[in-house]
Amino acid sequence: MARLIPIADWTGTKSGNVVFIHGLGGHPYDTWRRGAEDDTFWPLWLAQDVPGLAVFSYGYVSPPSEWQGEAQPIVDAALHAARIFEAHESLKQGPITLICHSQGGLIAKQMLRRWNERRNDAACGSLLARTKRVVFIATPHAGSGKANILSKVPIVRTLFRASQSTQGLALDDPALLDLGRAYKQLAEDRRQDLAHRVYYESFSTWLGKIVPAGSADPGLPNCEPVPIPDDHIGIAKPKHREDLVFKESRQDVQDLCACTAADAHALRRHNLEPFDSGGNGVGDIGWRVWQKVLGSKVSATAAPRDAESATRAIAAIDAAADALVNRGDPRSQEAFEALQRGDTAAAENLFQSVLDEKVKEGKAANREAAEAARNLAAFKRLTDIAAARDLYARAAELEPDHFWTLMDLGDMRLASGETSGALPAYLSGQAVAHKAVTADPTDVTAQRDLSVSHNKIGDVRRAQGDLAGALKAYEAGLAIRETLSRRDPGNTEWQRDLSISHNKIGDVRRAQGNLGGALKAYEAGFAIRETLSRRDPDNAEWQGDLAANNGKIGQLLRAQGEIDKARTAFMRGRSIIEPLVKRAPDAALWRQYLAGFDADLASLDRK
Repeated sequence: MARLIPIADWTGTKSGNVVFIHGLGGHPYDTWRRGAEDDTFWPLWLAQDVPGLAVFSYGYVSPPSEWQGEAQPIVDAALHAARIFEAHESLKQGPITLICHSQGGLIAKQMLRRWNERRNDAACGSLLARTKRVVFIATPHAGSGKANILSKVPIVRTLFRASQSTQGLALDDPALLDLGRAYKQLAEDRRQDLAHRVYYESFSTWLGKIVPAGSADPGLPNCEPVPIPDDHIGIAKPKHREDLVFKESRQDVQDLCACTAADAHALRRHNLEPFDSGGNGVGDIGWRVWQKVLGSKVSATAAPRDAESATRAIAAIDAAADALVNRGDPRSQEAFEALQRGDTAAAENLFQSVLDEKVKEGKAANREAAEAARNLAAFKRLTDIAAARDLYARAAELEPDHFWTLMDLGDMRLASGETSGALPAYLSGQAVAHKAVTADPTDVTAQRDLSVSHNKIGDVRRAQGDLAGALKAYEAGLAIRETLSRRDPGNTEWQRDLSISHNKIGDVRRAQGNLGGALKAYEAGFAIRETLSRRDPDNAEWQGDLAANNGKIGQLLRAQGEIDKARTAFMRGRSIIEPLVKRAPDAALWRQYLAGFDADLASLDRK
């Protein structure tokens, strides 16, 4: 249920209010911090640094994908928020600053529009008059091209199942443009009383830049958008008090809040009440896609082998569709329109034509030719593994230093049963990643890529029976992931990466007969996954991970003759999976897990 959650305030004189509003798929706490256990929750920083300040976080459910639950359209979500603000006793005095991430900025604009239109109402007029500053952090004022692709391209829409909130963020959506025009007029009328800050992302997520600079600019007077060196998620999570987003926000709030420490007697921190935001995270989407769509809707040989592969499939198709949008020529526009109608052949034909043209142009056009081959392979990988494999091979010849082309080539070779052929591709990709890390040791993306290559090489060596070689590769990947996770403990994907590495090492040690070492590795993975699952109990992927770890530990304990402990582990895993089966009875994977735990428990009864 949506609500305004108190974070901290002071006894004594009140100087002002700050309300944080998260965005699509966000959370009233996690959006604004890097880890639940660290000291990066900057709403609390503001309360600590500004005497008399009351800080709130507005929480609401807005999943990007229907795999994760239902979401209100943006206008409805904003109306709901406005009514909550209007009725909240704690917001009835003092200046107000709204700090908004992504879609949260659109909700803030819609609320202020409502209060302006109803300014003769006492509550609305008061909130309008006392809202003195709005901070927009990566807000898609004109929408996002990613939302167009995720919600309008049938093959991507089928995979992703965009929620109503995501659909409402389509680039140049009429409702967004209308809101933008109305808000510009409101800002102009109140330019003496209402100020703004605007920040936008400089780095890309796995889907590229979610909100480009042009869309992040609301076009308001005396308001210069500022680029921040982070991606769409990290931009809302300052690492320390010297980060620009926090420093400027604190200064603005201090300027509004004339109060001394003597007037504000003591800071009060409120307990963070539980808030269920529904499933979130890209990995969760990939997991659900794998279970419910890809395994049954594409050819058996093309179905992704795991959740990471499913996520890669979505990313590849998204990149291909994005390329159509950004080409800007009549052919690409026609192909994108056909793609929106469900005609993938038009896009494939275009990329094939571009590939042929660029190959004819020679070496200078190799990168463009490679991109066309990758984009064509993105569609083929769901239906024709052999064709996708050959296209990735061609892309690798044209652009041999493209890391993910080499990883995808290795994956397609593995899917085709060419285990020995996958290894050279992964080794080449490792060399590319290593070169990037050597050139810039601070490049965390390249470091993560390097860890991926180590794991994939380990997978091949293990499949070939080279357990020592596999262990060496996995341990190299683990070392990188430990460094990354220490650098940013709040990055849940890096934490999950770390748990995967521990489990892979456990699998090899078990195969080597080192049961004690295997158990130690499994328990390390279990500890990470238990923390993740507590952080978001509704994330099906993390719950599945935790159950799988219980299964591994139970099987190892059984092999060691620890029957009672093994039973406890199996029962613990079963208790995690059983609710998932009830929640999604059509999910074959969960039923398979449940049957596995039942078989494991039955095996103990026979001992």
